[in-house]
Amino acid sequence: MISLLFVISVGISLLPGLIVGAVMYEREKNLKHMQIISGMNLCSYWIVNLIFDILKMEVPMVVCCVLLYAFEMQEYLPAMFVFVAYPIGVVPFTHASSFLFQSEWSAQLFTVGLNLLVMIFGPLTVYIFMFNSSAQDDVYLGNELNYWLRVVPSYNVSKTLLFLGTRKILERKM
Repeated sequence: MISLLFVISVGISLLPGLIVGAVMYEREKNLKHMQIISGMNLCSYWIVNLIFDILKMEVPMVVCCVLLYAFEMQEYLPAMFVFVAYPIGVVPFTHASSFLFQSEWSAQLFTVGLNLLVMIFGPLTVYIFMFNSSAQDDVYLGNELNYWLRVVPSYNVSKTLLFLGTRKILERKM
């Protein structure tokens, strides 16, 4: 269960790096400016970019869903909705975070690093605080971390995988 979380987290955390790389490349080469000068509507530019990036990310997400079904991983089948919805959350998040950087490599490094760290350590930390601690302060801290980490779309995918994989253990504790 934890190994599936790590494998999928590494793969999925690389995808936003590809998107932010393309966005930063366009910004560094002033490609958007050239298109606007040529007569492209700014609203059309952003809508088409967002839709294309979402569709580009849907392909690996659908492949993940097909693989979960093909390998008969019944406990993870409810995660299919989260996989399909993930690009709708992560693409705007990635586009917005790209404005923090001036170079392509720094944006890619930050984006991949943030997604990888949040996907692996975020749910594990929340899980440990919420369910493996008897102190009320630790449970409160776990709830607060869970609340604030929800801003990062990658956290929601990995949290879903972790909690679905440990559902039987959690049901025994309750």
